[in-house]
Amino acid sequence: RTAPHACGSRVSWDVSLSRLLTTTSVMKTLAADAACAEATPLLRKRGASNSFAGVGFDDARMSGPSRLLRAVVAVAATTALCLGFASAVSHTRGTDISVRLGDWSIGRTTESGSGSLGNPTADLPGDLGAAPYTNPTNIVKYPTPLPDVSFDGKTLLIVMGQPYSGTSALEGLIGTGAGTTDLCKSGSWQCEDTWLLKYMDFPIQPGVDEWSDYYPVDADGYAYAFKHFALTWWDMNMPILMDKTPNLMAHYKTIQAAADKLGVPVKFVLLTRHPFSWNSETHPLNQGLWLELMRFGADAMKDPDVTVHQVKYEDLAWQMDATIDGLTQFLPALGELNPWGSALQGSPTAGETINGDRDMGVAEYFKNDPLDWVPKNLSDDVFAMLCEIGYTADGECEYRHETAADLAFVEGTADGF
Repeated sequence: RTAPHACGSRVSWDVSLSRLLTTTSVMKTLAADAACAEATPLLRKRGASNSFAGVGFDDARMSGPSRLLRAVVAVAATTALCLGFASAVSHTRGTDISVRLGDWSIGRTTESGSGSLGNPTADLPGDLGAAPYTNPTNIVKYPTPLPDVSFDGKTLLIVMGQPYSGTSALEGLIGTGAGTTDLCKSGSWQCEDTWLLKYMDFPIQPGVDEWSDYYPVDADGYAYAFKHFALTWWDMNMPILMDKTPNLMAHYKTIQAAADKLGVPVKFVLLTRHPFSWNSETHPLNQGLWLELMRFGADAMKDPDVTVHQVKYEDLAWQMDATIDGLTQFLPALGELNPWGSALQGSPTAGETINGDRDMGVAEYFKNDPLDWVPKNLSDDVFAMLCEIGYTADGECEYRHETAADLAFVEGTADGF
C-alpha cells in the first residue's frame, strides 16, 4: 500500500495494525517529511486561505529538526498505544463495547482523581467544590417535581465530539453568538453537564462508563435535567440553549427522545478531527478508541431522525469563514460569531481551572500555534471511517478493506507457489 507523502511523492507503507512499520522506516519517512514543505491537498488549500475574518497572519510552521523530534516522540507514543489497545482487545474480544472502552478518557479522571486508563491526570479537577452548581440552593434531586418550563421559540443545541478533540474551542466560538446561552454559569468542568447530573442524584461517576450503552440517564432523566438547566443555568431570553458534553455523541438518540418529551426542537453540532491533525503530546491519539468513539458520530450523521451539522476541527484552523457561514446557516438565531473571542472567557471555570488555552478565541489560538498535519500509520478501519465521515482530500477513500475476492486471489497465489 502507499500513502501520500507530505512532499507530494508516494511512500510505501503497510497500514495494517498487525504489521506496524519498523521504527527505522518510520523515522526515515518522518525525517523526509520534516525536511521539506508539506503539500497535501488540504495543506495546499490552507496555504491559499490562511486568514480569519479579514485578518491575515503568516504561516509559522515548525523547523525541520524540531518537528522531527516531535514526530519521533509521536510515533513511539502511537506505537505503544496501538500495541496496548491490541492487547486489551485480545482479552476482551466479544465483550460489550462499554467493557472495552471502560472509563473512557485519555486524561479524564474519576472524582478521586485516578485516570480511567490507569494514567493519573491533573487537568480534570473533578468536583469543583465551591462552584455554583454545588450550592444547596441550586441543587435538585431527580425525580423531585420541577416547575413547568416553556420552551416555546427555543432550540436545544448539543455540541458533541471526542474528548480532547477541540469541543471546548467550538463551544467557545458558538457561544460568542448573541442568541446563545450555555451552562458556564454553573461553574461545571468545561461547562459540561456531567457533574450537574451527578448532583441531581443520577447514579453516575464522571469519567466512568460515559460512553456505555447502560449509561444510567434515560430520556426522562435528560428531560428533567434540561428543565433544571432552564430554571437555573440557561438564560431563557436566548433562543438557543447549548449543552456541550462530548459523550452525548453516544447518547444522541436519548437526547432526541428527551427533547421530544419537552416539545423543543434539538440540533446537534458534531466536531470531528482527523488523526493527522491529532498531535497532542498530553492526550496522544489512540487509534482504537478514536475509531470506537467515531462510530457513534458516524451513526448520528447518517441517522434520518436527527439533525446534525458536522464541523471539522481542521476547518477551525484553515477555513474559519466557511465554518462560521455553515454554523450560522444551520442555526440562524446564533447571530454573528467572533472567532477572536470565546464564551469561556470570564466563566466561573476560566483561567487555570479551564486548563490553559481553552478559553482563548479560536483564531487567536491558531495564530499563536498553527495546526500541524502529520501523516501517520493508520489502520484500514480508521481510513474507512475517515472516508465515511467526509475526509477525502488526502486519499482516505483509497484505503479499503480487502474484499473476499482479493483475499481469495492472494490465497490462490500462495497455493500456486
